[in-house]
Amino acid sequence: MTKNIISRILTLSVVVAILFLSACKGDDGATLSKQDEVKAKLTGSPWKVSTVMVDGVDKTSIYNALGLIFTNTGFTATN
Repeated sequence: MTKNIISRILTLSVVVAILFLSACKGDDGATLSKQDEVKAKLTGSPWKVSTVMVDGVDKTSIYNALGLIFTNTGFTATN
């Protein structure tokens, strides 16, 4: 009977350990370069331009609805 209990506890421990280890996500050690971080921030969502300066002159009122959408290959201006 004691062997049966020990066997069950050991089996349960192994199953729990396997489940625990399979749930862990490994870190592959990869980190983004600064350039990739900037690209991710730029392409993550559309940008609303809050200030437009042309040759040192504030032109924000002319471009008040200007937005920019960045992609991996360029950008698109909206409004």
